Amino acid sequence: MKIILIGILAISAGTCIAIGAEKPAEFFNETQKTTTLFSFDDVSIPFTENLKLEMRTPERHSDNPVVNRGPEGSVDSWAVQFYGSVLRDHETGKFRMWYAAVSKEERKAASKEKESSRPWRVAYAESDDGVNWTKPKLGLVEALGNKDNNLCLLEPHLGVLNLKVLDEPNDPNPAHRFKLGAHVWTPKSETRRNGTLAPYVSADGYTWKLLGDAEPVKSELPEADTYIPPLHFEPVGGLYKWDGLYHLSGQNAISATVPYHGRVSRTFISPDFKNWSQGSAIQAVRAHQHELLGPGKSRIGEQTHEGISVWNRGNVLVGVSGIWHGTPEWKGCISNPSEASTNGMGSITSRGKMRFLRRSPITGGSHEPSSHLISKTGARGALSRRFVRISTSYSGLGKVESENKRTKESVSGIAGMF
Repeated sequence: MKIILIGILAISAGTCIAIGAEKPAEFFNETQKTTTLFSFDDVSIPFTENLKLEMRTPERHSDNPVVNRGPEGSVDSWAVQFYGSVLRDHETGKFRMWYAAVSKEERKAASKEKESSRPWRVAYAESDDGVNWTKPKLGLVEALGNKDNNLCLLEPHLGVLNLKVLDEPNDPNPAHRFKLGAHVWTPKSETRRNGTLAPYVSADGYTWKLLGDAEPVKSELPEADTYIPPLHFEPVGGLYKWDGLYHLSGQNAISATVPYHGRVSRTFISPDFKNWSQGSAIQAVRAHQHELLGPGKSRIGEQTHEGISVWNRGNVLVGVSGIWHGTPEWKGCISNPSEASTNGMGSITSRGKMRFLRRSPITGGSHEPSSHLISKTGARGALSRRFVRISTSYSGLGKVESENKRTKESVSGIAGMF
């Protein structure tokens, strides 16, 4: 059993000691059994008098973006969206990535037929070092007239906007080794739809089956087949297992006795990944959200964004969530605070003042490199907005890539930081 201290600077009796400063930087190997003490964890490190603890900001990798959109005619020619996961195979050491992909051709055809969820698919990539990625031809899904692509097979097919993957090699059912929580849609009316959860399982991470029976309509989940209450909820900001139970961390607004303004992080819990119950606690809410700004202002003000993306280190859960900064002009952006928990439900302490990663300067037409992060870039007028949050895995590398018709801006690829 190894004990690793991450990002800690110790100061005692006027003496400054940089822990691990003599060794060159190395990639962290999460496949090894370790006890990890994070600098912001004031529970696992009980004696902190005369000890200064601080978190080091990651650096963006110089080779960003590390995964680009595909060429014309490919299954991810319109979007490579890392609302996804990267896991490291415990046997081979290979990094495995699942992300959301959209082709220009399928998006255009689906738009004409008013089936906006249909072109959103789950794609797969892999890497030996987390920087150089390949998109293997899996031969599982026919798209654009052939199966020469890296699409995963989902049975049945649902349009997936966001996904998180768990690998449980010790699951007694080999067909359930991999678990995928998907943010899909359920129709609310002819013009509205709600976000909801679809749980899939797989033996190999390539072919996935939905837990339970459902008959999708236009690649969306009918309300009668939903797994959580049919209210709008954006699940799988985080997906993790803690103390024998599966946890979903996601976002939505909430009407309650003590309401909050805008988005808050909430939790659903399951013993078997199929049957889910809503957690009784609000997982994360910011102090600013106790002031209600009124109807029609859901995008304005300081809020949380998405759920808490959690990394289970065995002795502690560490997570990163988004901080939403919104203004009436929609000049919104998101940065990342850190959270820690020992019970899988609520944060040990609010770390909103400690930013894990700040957004890059806004520059037209540039990509926003990130690591452990999901980035989404769009634009309104001349100003881009960026959505950023941590992924659930060690080497999550994230970026949305798409063309924005309003500004003719093209943004590119999945990016990394180490």
